[in-house]
Amino acid sequence: MTVSFKENPSSRDLTLFNSPQPPKELADKMFPWRGDNSADLKRFASFEPADVQSALISKSILSSYVMKLVSDKQLKALQISKLSRDIIDRLFPLTSDNTIDRKRFANIQAAEVGAAVAAGLIRDIYSLKLLSDEHLKQLPLSKMSKVAINNLFPWASDNTSDRKRFANIQAAEVG
Repeated sequence: MTVSFKENPSSRDLTLFNSPQPPKELADKMFPWRGDNSADLKRFASFEPADVQSALISKSILSSYVMKLVSDKQLKALQISKLSRDIIDRLFPLTSDNTIDRKRFANIQAAEVGAAVAAGLIRDIYSLKLLSDEHLKQLPLSKMSKVAINNLFPWASDNTSDRKRFANIQAAEVG
């Protein structure tokens, strides 16, 4: 399949994502990997957040390269609780340095993160370490599985940072 793409995309360019049977991995074909992704970042940021949401749900975006093109504005509007765990893991894959992922993840609305955690979509240690203080303040601890709670605060010989993070959780959720 050959996909053509205009230099300045509009929401119309993602209409295939909203069709009943969108082509799988369409965005991956529209945005092949490049060493310098600055032009792709700009192009991808032109898409409406709702179109990006639809593309993620339909799995028209699967490559880690394209997942990293999702802008802060698109992340702010992202309904992460509507995505599959596989897509969430692809948006924020395990890396040895999570600094960039923490910044990106902080853009997602706290209520959406709480809903995704409660639904078991976010439950591994790496993903739970991406939660910001704002996310923790609205985290529904009482709705989380024991596994997710243990992964949120795994054992560590020095738990100083976990103590600070735990202090952000609402007292009503702890008691």
